[in-house]
Amino acid sequence: MRGVRSANLRGRLTAWADLPVDVLLNLPRVVMYGRQQLRVENHSGIEECQPQRVRVRTQAGVLQIDGHWLHLRSLDGQEVVVEGEIERTEWTKGGGP
Repeated sequence: MRGVRSANLRGRLTAWADLPVDVLLNLPRVVMYGRQQLRVENHSGIEECQPQRVRVRTQAGVLQIDGHWLHLRSLDGQEVVVEGEIERTEWTKGGGP
């Protein structure tokens, strides 16, 4: 019951503030372009960066990207761009600042 109330409150708050949910709740925005590039906005840092695996920490958990020839195309405080041959992505619990 509490989860339903919380979801309703979030919905009403985002509608009232006229803001996207990711902005209001400090959630990551993940955009994948084909299987060659993945962009994560609002990240909390990089946990691992290897040619076969990149792990990005976010408020929603850790996003693990598996593939081949993976590398960071760009990295700043707001956005990270991973390029290479992306085979799989997976969310795990944890994360945060």
